[in-house]
Amino acid sequence: MHKMHALKRLHTSLAIAMAVVVCCLFFSPFATKALADGSFEISDWLSGYGSSSLQSIYRNNKSAMDAASTWKFTTSRVTVGGSSSTEKDFVFPTTVTNVTSTYTSSYLGDGTRVQPYSSYIAKGTRVVFPAGFNGTVSNMIFEGEVTVEAGANVTFDNVTFYKGLDNKGTSTVKNSTVVQLDLTTTDDGVLNIENTRFQNSDNSAGITLPSNKISPAKAGAAYHETVTIPWAVSSKGYDTFTMDNLPDGLTLSPMENDAAARKSTATISGTPTTAQKNRVVRATIKNGSSYDFTIPMMMDVEKGTVAVPTATHYDYDGQEHSGYDISAHLNVAINGTVAATHAGTYNVVMDLIDPVNYTWEDGTTSTKTASWTIRKAHLTAAYDGETITEGKTPELKLNVTGFVNGETPETAYNYTAPTLTASDVSVGDHELTPVGGAAGDYDFTYVSGTLKVTKAAVQPDNQNNNQGNNQSGDQQQNKTNEGSKSSKKAKSGKKSIIPDMSDPATLSAALGFAAVASGTIATGAVLRKRS
Repeated sequence: MHKMHALKRLHTSLAIAMAVVVCCLFFSPFATKALADGSFEISDWLSGYGSSSLQSIYRNNKSAMDAASTWKFTTSRVTVGGSSSTEKDFVFPTTVTNVTSTYTSSYLGDGTRVQPYSSYIAKGTRVVFPAGFNGTVSNMIFEGEVTVEAGANVTFDNVTFYKGLDNKGTSTVKNSTVVQLDLTTTDDGVLNIENTRFQNSDNSAGITLPSNKISPAKAGAAYHETVTIPWAVSSKGYDTFTMDNLPDGLTLSPMENDAAARKSTATISGTPTTAQKNRVVRATIKNGSSYDFTIPMMMDVEKGTVAVPTATHYDYDGQEHSGYDISAHLNVAINGTVAATHAGTYNVVMDLIDPVNYTWEDGTTSTKTASWTIRKAHLTAAYDGETITEGKTPELKLNVTGFVNGETPETAYNYTAPTLTASDVSVGDHELTPVGGAAGDYDFTYVSGTLKVTKAAVQPDNQNNNQGNNQSGDQQQNKTNEGSKSSKKAKSGKKSIIPDMSDPATLSAALGFAAVASGTIATGAVLRKRS
């Protein structure tokens, strides 16, 4: 009887020992070590078939694990959580920058499975990457919930998600697989997806998304972009493709399936009105009851760019002009002197009406200053020249031409006539050029002319003297003749002597004949002495 009881106690002890061994093998192998390269390795005793809690491993190796920047899992699986009511979600320390698995198995598959503790009272089964974590997670299989908190930046490379990803920070998921459940992100989070497969649990349907980045749009600019979703290999396509939360002003065209090319397309078009970085557009992809995914697509609407308005310049023509066409610049408020009539330079200031959604082309939003001009028209002040006689006064008349819009010197704005001065009027040619003059709307060009001064026509001095002398001589001669006559009249009382005309010589002299022979009268006339 005693032997029977002893045997039962032995069996019981063996059973308890075996249970302890099994528990140790599968739940607490504690095969961990810090490596010389600064990494920390987590493995098990049964070639990777064991399992242990992340929380317990970390509690027992906290100093070494905090000091290691890389955690290497060589085990097939590790649990998260436990049955204790005080167990917390596992939060990766921010000192870690690389979490990876090197486990491979043709039976279980590659990568370490992170499994939630299985119990109806399970606690702390979530994996959390906290604010400040900045690193890469690779070759891991998460069978429970994964959360990236705001302020964390995580890259998931070759990772499988069975319970999705709740992103509140910045996450990049590439070369990965999402099974059945969605990847979600808050509107403030940034989720980038590259070359990732979305599939149902039996892998009979799904898609492979090259990228969840939609080409950026620009506020105020027309947008037309085709979105292509390729079907996964050996998978049927889908029958529904919608996009929710598109930027204001954009719409999605109906989906078009291309079975031969194994893809579906739809077009986003319109003109967005609001700038926004990392806008989350939720694309829903369905195929009957086979699968139903909502994928966060990321889209930027960049600020629109506005060109600084270009001024139009004019030549004065008497009409009112506008330096800027306000109706052609609806995104710009232009203040200052925008319209004017008179010549001059006018200043304006320009501001963006919506600096939240638009910038200038140089990327700034500050006030711009500019100016525009009405150039002065041109007047020509010309001196045509003139000829005067020495001693005369020149007219110096100017001819001003070029007035526009029917204006005259009397009506032109602020008009002062140019002037012309002849400081030298001596005999000769003098080139004179107009000077001065002013006008509010005109400038002046001056054309020179020649003032020719000629010598006056006068009689020579000796000719005048001869004429005087002749006149005086004539008068003197007349006076002499008159005197001689008076003298003869005064002696008329005496008897006159009559020449002896019987003397041929005397007769000849008196009559002007020459005597031929003594006693002969050439004329046959006999003169007798008068008593």
